Amino acid sequence: MSDDQSSTLTLVGRAETLGKKYPSWIEKAILILGIAIAIIFGDWMWQSSGWPKSLLWLTSICLLPLFATLFTDLFSRIIYYIHSSNHK
Repeated sequence: MSDDQSSTLTLVGRAETLGKKYPSWIEKAILILGIAIAIIFGDWMWQSSGWPKSLLWLTSICLLPLFATLFTDLFSRIIYYIHSSNHK
């Protein structure tokens, strides 16, 4: 392959055009927001909720990280959908 062809084609040989840059900083901000919300909610659970210790441990170890991950993934997918629909 010559240098001209390798610069315009991907590894699988398809030509792609450059579009608008993906807003990854928004995803990072949402990830930090999700972690902060999980920490604040976890602190509230341990300090003020009055829940049984077994439920507190289960929620802190399993459910809070899961919900933080689902929260950030959901909003990341929404951002991706908005970004990709603007390029059609």
